[in-house]
Amino acid sequence: MELLYLHGRGDDPRAPPGDRVLSYPWPIVLRAPPLTPDWLAQPFSQQVSIVDEWLSECSGAIGFSWGAWLLLCAVLERLERGLEVPSLLLLSCVLGEGHYTGSQRWKAPRAKEVLGALGMGDRTAPLELPRDRVRFIQGTEDTTGSPDTAQQLKAAGFVALPVHGGHGLRGKQAAQVIERELARLARDSRR
Repeated sequence: MELLYLHGRGDDPRAPPGDRVLSYPWPIVLRAPPLTPDWLAQPFSQQVSIVDEWLSECSGAIGFSWGAWLLLCAVLERLERGLEVPSLLLLSCVLGEGHYTGSQRWKAPRAKEVLGALGMGDRTAPLELPRDRVRFIQGTEDTTGSPDTAQQLKAAGFVALPVHGGHGLRGKQAAQVIERELARLARDSRR
């Protein structure tokens, strides 16, 4: 088994917070495929299918930004097929909607279904993501999404750790919380 790390759209996997993820002394193989512009130009359904395939070989996964969204969508597909959900650590996950400085708001594909599975949208969603397998770290100054994302996730029953910092989670407190969560994921991956 291995761990999977998916970085954000247009980012180098080594860009923060990926630098912490990639330099961590993992007890098993960490796979960090680059999500190149060509890879991201594929239809969204194809991206999710590839991530779903990668997850079949993983005991856990870490996603940052767009990578976190891809993991949520792939895990939802796995749930629909009755497959197990690996442990997920999602960093600066924009939950279905967001914006970037100077641009219009955008809505991610499958937002309604994923938000429903998180217990944050349509309360009649047929599936629920397991609260004990999915954890979040959200920057309190992240301007790409809602400023109260961590509170919304907590209200839905998830572990959601708010840290000082923006989308890249570059602050000292963020680094400490990320290190602690990486250690937890490393312990869990040995089981």
